[in-house]
Amino acid sequence: MIGLFQEILRGNSNFKLFLLAALFLFMVNQFYMITQVTIILDYSNSSILLGTILMLMTIPKIFILPIGGILADKLGEKNVLAFGCIILSVLLVGAGLLSVIKMLTINSLFILAVLFGVFIAVILPALYSSVPKFVNKEQLQAANSLLQFFNEGVIFIGPAIAGLAIASIGNSLFFLIMVFMSLVAFYWITKLLFPRKISLKNKTSQKSKATGFKYIFRDPLIVILVLFTMCLNFLVIGPLQVGIPILATDLLKLGVEGYGIFLSIFGLGALFGSLIAGMLSSRYQTFRTLCYLVMLFSVLWAVFSLIPNNFLLVLVLGLCGLLVGIINVLFITIVDSRIIFGVIPGEFLLGKRVKQERIPHYFCA
Repeated sequence: MIGLFQEILRGNSNFKLFLLAALFLFMVNQFYMITQVTIILDYSNSSILLGTILMLMTIPKIFILPIGGILADKLGEKNVLAFGCIILSVLLVGAGLLSVIKMLTINSLFILAVLFGVFIAVILPALYSSVPKFVNKEQLQAANSLLQFFNEGVIFIGPAIAGLAIASIGNSLFFLIMVFMSLVAFYWITKLLFPRKISLKNKTSQKSKATGFKYIFRDPLIVILVLFTMCLNFLVIGPLQVGIPILATDLLKLGVEGYGIFLSIFGLGALFGSLIAGMLSSRYQTFRTLCYLVMLFSVLWAVFSLIPNNFLLVLVLGLCGLLVGIINVLFITIVDSRIIFGVIPGEFLLGKRVKQERIPHYFCA
């Protein structure tokens, strides 16, 4: 598998540039989440307020992700990504200015949370649907694993980096750093070439683009995958984004430090999970494997908050992260293989994934 990773990166300057741009976008997403949590906890230390902000960021993603997939198909991934970087830069400049003039109020945080959630939901489908355009089908699993490894790596180290930076330079200058990172990502994206046009096996692809839902829902597996990711998102995003900070700060009385540890443990598990997924042979890259992993994850997730021992709690949280990391890569690969290299156009599903947005982006991220 290491050899396959090297094969993908060797001589593929486009994909390497894409990974760098994706890394910076993942970091901006992660850093903004941590900054917002820090501001809320400094402002009122209210779990209800924190949960409300996170809910406002999550809801747009649930509804906008499919639209983001449509935009990626209609306008092209490169255009969507470049436009998204510019809009994120504008939002971050606005947040930084409000922080400088001491006008970053709760109401403004609500508005920024919704807007940030919307544009991240537009960017993510274009980001993940770009991967098959830089690699062939045999390399797809490893390429998705690399991208997810970058994401989970940021999730793991992001809280520590953001915490140190905010403590050292403050929120206002940290917003400026995020603006710079967004613009660097924009620059790299403009340099990207999309050399391989994906030709769908479906000869009536133009007609299918006009009636995307009809064509997509003719495939039973795609229908199952859509329902699968919807259910998993609803069952995981809320408890992960709201439940973990409340569990750490209010119930276990571990404070913000404990919350950061929980996020890092989950992120570390997901980091290893993304690597393990890239090493799975083709015989395990199936929907059946995905279902088994989800069932195991569901059991662990159901008993997580009932565990009385902190060590066991951290252990189970890490295992949950590990499973989510594997599930994400498998899900993306199955959908890409079915849509991009199969017979179904991808416009309504390119943004579908289990996380995180995942999921763990926010609080383990």
